[in-house]
Amino acid sequence: MNANAIGVATDTVLQGGGGFYRGALGGSSVLVATETGAVTPPGLRFNAVDGGAGGPARLALRYIVQYGNGSATLSVNGVSQTLNLLRQFPDNSWQLSGWRWLYVDTTLTAGATNTIEILKGNNDLHLNLLLVSNADQLALAQPHRRVLALSPGAQSDLLAYLREQDGRDATGTPLPDAAAPSPQAPSIVVPPLSQTLAVGNSLSLVVAVGGTGPFSYQWQRNGTPVGTDSPLLQVSPLQLTDAGDYSVTVTNAQGSTPSGAAQIVVNPPLSITTLSLPQGTHSLAYSTALAATGGVSTRSWSLLSGMLPAGLSLSSAG
Repeated sequence: MNANAIGVATDTVLQGGGGFYRGALGGSSVLVATETGAVTPPGLRFNAVDGGAGGPARLALRYIVQYGNGSATLSVNGVSQTLNLLRQFPDNSWQLSGWRWLYVDTTLTAGATNTIEILKGNNDLHLNLLLVSNADQLALAQPHRRVLALSPGAQSDLLAYLREQDGRDATGTPLPDAAAPSPQAPSIVVPPLSQTLAVGNSLSLVVAVGGTGPFSYQWQRNGTPVGTDSPLLQVSPLQLTDAGDYSVTVTNAQGSTPSGAAQIVVNPPLSITTLSLPQGTHSLAYSTALAATGGVSTRSWSLLSGMLPAGLSLSSAG
């Protein structure tokens, strides 16, 4: 790095929040070192760093200092602070072998308006990575920080649970595959339900079962087999002779289980039994009830065609 001018790297907006691999770093490293005769400290400047909505931010630097501890200066929008840098570990002399991370909390202004400079201090340094988490990104990460608020014991329990979900024990060793559950006989989870219908309607009965499949189904009406091998029984159109107690027996390799009985009531079809109306007397009050049989649910009466004589009305209750 030229000691007489700070190297400039332009922020890549698409990388968001200042990005990950910026400018000259590009996944390699930059040696920030003083050249012979230099009068200004060398360093690296990042322009147009995106501060998101503005406010608290966090910087992360990946670096190496060789031969001993050192320092550098971090400047954010002209506000400087000294960074204490530790010697690489493991320390293999002139070889780059022990990258370290340094985290710094700072404040950024809104939008891509920020300038960040990293200047050499009392030792040369290799800079490999600068990560910038602006206020927007910190807000997104906030729920994950709740783990840090847990007690040590709760954190250990959570880590053990996550390892178990990952199929590993506390040492990271893969756990053996869980044993397959033993086969279970059928159980009736939801039995067929009783119903009241009328001639001409459709009957649908269904059973929900538990246990180990495959299952076979035998439906019965009053003890006589009906229907097909299915959890669903349908009868349409209904006749009076279809009334009775319906049940189903579910079978698998481990045994058979019968359901309770569903009582099916089949009423005659709806029929109006009032075929004529009694005579009335002029100028006297008139009222008569209409009658019907069969069908299901509450009956409601209405005029299908024609007109009632003046002064008469039809109640929906008949």
